[in-house]
Amino acid sequence: MSCHKKDTINHYLPDPITQQELSDNGFHKYSYTDTIDDFKNKNTNRYITKYKMYSNVRPENKDNPFYPMQLVGFYKSDSVKNKQSIQYIKNQLNNRIITYLFRNDSLFYKNVVVFPHDQEIEEIADLSSEEKIKKYYSDLKIPISIIIEGNRSKKSYPTLFRINNYKTSIYH
Repeated sequence: MSCHKKDTINHYLPDPITQQELSDNGFHKYSYTDTIDDFKNKNTNRYITKYKMYSNVRPENKDNPFYPMQLVGFYKSDSVKNKQSIQYIKNQLNNRIITYLFRNDSLFYKNVVVFPHDQEIEEIADLSSEEKIKKYYSDLKIPISIIIEGNRSKKSYPTLFRINNYKTSIYH
């Protein structure tokens, strides 16, 4: 379940996705516009960039749905809100926060955060070790390779992978 609708998208795959598919699967839409000034060749060019974010996290305020509710780490000093946040992630979001960011209507960024979960939840891929990550994508016949990049992804603990030509971070 995502956003009280049946989510039929496998978010662990690098398949193309449209904004309409995300809306149809119950994702909340957040949008904003940014103006960027470019000072090349002594001329000022101004670019307007439109961002649309789709998330399974509901709005902070239903009457003013400009941004998703704050979760993990924001309520450390408020134990009641922290507990409510954890319960929301577990019970409503199926222990995962899914975010897609479109820039000028092209997918710019995708983020899937999976929290420790019950192994009984079949919709959540078990990507808890290097071997399980490789097996998951190999079983789906999707090319996967490890990327070694400084301290971020080491041979002893790889966290960067190339999955079907997409650079992907998976912290396990």
